[in-house]
Amino acid sequence: MEDWSPTTEELEANFREQWAEEHMLVWATHQLERWEGRLRSERGQDPVAEDELLKNILDALEYLDEVDFKDGSAVPPSAAGGRVTGKALSRFPGEQLWIELHDGSGFGGVEPETVEARVLAVVRSIQDDLEQQDVDRYLDLLRDR
Repeated sequence: MEDWSPTTEELEANFREQWAEEHMLVWATHQLERWEGRLRSERGQDPVAEDELLKNILDALEYLDEVDFKDGSAVPPSAAGGRVTGKALSRFPGEQLWIELHDGSGFGGVEPETVEARVLAVVRSIQDDLEQQDVDRYLDLLRDR
């Protein structure tokens, strides 16, 4: 038997903190993808396809103020309102994005580890490209000697 368990308030505070950190991670990755696209454009290279999962999460977060809320989660707006926003939420399992503490995973059924892995893939791609650029410059310097 456990001697200590966190209170509901502590769990909710930790959830809100994690949710905010995941939110910032998705937005920062979106910016990285945009800058990578700009860099590739400047170099005359083909663009890299956006990560569909991260795009869906970003879209859901971007239009969170236009959706309905039910039982601690954001859900697509009801048809009665005539709004067409919230389409990104329909791409998640259960068509919802949890915004309160629950027993499931973050981002509407997407595990935080999955989001982190996708984000790190974007970062590694950019990092590898920049490192290769440094190697190419160094080799050019050696050839010019």
